[in-house]
Amino acid sequence: MIGTVAVFHGRNRPSDDDVRAVLEWKRPTAVLWIPACEGQRRKPRVQILAGTPGEVLHRECGISYFLDPSRIMFSAGNRREKERLREIIRPGERVADMFAGIGYFTLPAALSGARVHAMEIDPEACSYLERNIHANGVAGLVTPELGDCRFLLSGTYDRVIMGHFDSCSYLDSVLPHVGPGSVLHVHTAGDRSPEIAHILSAAGIPATVETHRVKKLGPHTWHLVQDVTLV
Repeated sequence: MIGTVAVFHGRNRPSDDDVRAVLEWKRPTAVLWIPACEGQRRKPRVQILAGTPGEVLHRECGISYFLDPSRIMFSAGNRREKERLREIIRPGERVADMFAGIGYFTLPAALSGARVHAMEIDPEACSYLERNIHANGVAGLVTPELGDCRFLLSGTYDRVIMGHFDSCSYLDSVLPHVGPGSVLHVHTAGDRSPEIAHILSAAGIPATVETHRVKKLGPHTWHLVQDVTLV
């Protein structure tokens, strides 16, 4: 459930019995099937199976997220990673969230006391990001910015959240904005730690890499976060 909307994920279309069962069980305002999210802007590919989708208020980990699940990606499987960030981020850290979306990781970071530069390329998602910043009372800690994060990074960050499976291709843009002690949270589909290590080595930057599992994406493939700590 995302707010009042029931969402099926995965490659296989849910059966009519599945839809009837969730309608009886949860009484949702709509039932969606989202087999994938596509492109740089991570737009959901949606089939409406019942009802009429629209904007909802979804609450998770004490955080309020406004969104329309038929138009905006929301991954409930990332909950533990949001909680982990909230546990490790310290007040006063300068954090870059390069693929902020509606605030998935921005809001937990800000609620931990970090000063967050939140970048989002999709105008609709950025609009929800701004709304969610105010809804959660962290407007004084978050600077939202619409555009391509590669050209918006500014200054030096203590921590960089790279919550997109193409994150490795953005590392060259990040490295001028971090230094010893900075931590990069690089999200990948499958283990990309050798590639990350190669990019850092080629740039002459020593670092350690620690891998965390987020959720299973398919047979033999995990959504991973590689915590890269610059030395």
